[in-house]
Amino acid sequence: MSVFKRILGAKVHSSTAVVEVISGVYPIKIRKRELCCREYIRIVCLAEDHPLVQLMACTSTRVGMRFCPMEYIRVMSKELERKMKGCVIKGCYTRKFDRLIHCDNVLHVDIRDIAKVRNIKSTGGKTEQVDSDYITRIIEVLTHDHVLVFTDGSVYRPGSVGCGASAAVLFPRRQENFEPQIEAHAVVTSVSSEQCEIEGILLGMEIAIQYIKETNIKGDTDSIYIFCDCQGAIDIFVRQGWLIRHPEILERVLGVCEQLKDISCVVKLVKIFGHVGITSNVIADHEAKEAAKKIVNGQLKAPATISVEDARKLATKIAMKSWQRQWDEHSKGRTHDVIPNVGTKVVWPTTRDTAISYCRILLHDTLLKSGAFRTGISTSSICECGYHSETAEYFILRCPKYNSE
Repeated sequence: MSVFKRILGAKVHSSTAVVEVISGVYPIKIRKRELCCREYIRIVCLAEDHPLVQLMACTSTRVGMRFCPMEYIRVMSKELERKMKGCVIKGCYTRKFDRLIHCDNVLHVDIRDIAKVRNIKSTGGKTEQVDSDYITRIIEVLTHDHVLVFTDGSVYRPGSVGCGASAAVLFPRRQENFEPQIEAHAVVTSVSSEQCEIEGILLGMEIAIQYIKETNIKGDTDSIYIFCDCQGAIDIFVRQGWLIRHPEILERVLGVCEQLKDISCVVKLVKIFGHVGITSNVIADHEAKEAAKKIVNGQLKAPATISVEDARKLATKIAMKSWQRQWDEHSKGRTHDVIPNVGTKVVWPTTRDTAISYCRILLHDTLLKSGAFRTGISTSSICECGYHSETAEYFILRCPKYNSE
């Protein structure tokens, strides 16, 4: 920790807990616990005949507070096991892809570009958030020639992972039948919201392809528009960096792309803003939430699995919660009032001397008279102006001596 203090310009006697929060570095005990949880996740995902898995299952050597390595990892991961509640961690696929496979029939389209081509003007002015009436008019125009799908995902329990479900609302072409087709599927009992959004888009693609095949309109429609309120999920399909790390989902995406080629269609992913009154998006959001709630109540079955990435998120959440509890219990000073939540990113000045002064203000350990008087260096805490104690706030904002500056 002395290294961090030197980098930040903090004094030697500065509180270690405060320096950790300011620098955003885990306390060593909490970081060690998180690494043990991550190692536990890695070992559990290995094959059953792997030596480490066998050691984990058979070895249980503990004398007082002395552990063998495997027992130590297991003990440090107890809370992670409780949080997963019996969920099985899905191991990584062994299949490798020799090259980055690009799906040229899954595209990202900006909704303003659609409106521009269709000559639809917004009545809400130049705002970043597109109003619901504007989107509704775009939808009404598109439904004459294309199949539209609205997707959403939901995690019932608050936090990084929980019981998740996805939903899709399909609107057929207006000249055929305008009754929407609603589908909601359970994902798994422990999943992140982002993966639920991904599953929602996949569900939307699948029901759109099924609808086109069943209605035998192949060739009459060339674009399937899928509207989603999660930009991160859309980026995953377009850039595919995340999909390469998750081959099980990539295989499903490639399967969908092959089906799209067979029916000569292109999926266009469109980002819309959620919770702004768009009727179709509200329906998808409601259906996803209801399905997730049914999983919790036992009315809808979902696989009791969790992905490696979501298990790691859960381990990080446990570590952050422990750090927050430690910060709340042991730090009641001024720094806690300024930075109440651990993990808060501090924006530092670009110059070294100003950054050091800023750090010491956060530490409440400056060379101003209030701090010097508190440590016994100065005989008085009164500012040179003679009106008030020379605190950092008074010195910077209110001291009349520096009004002209």
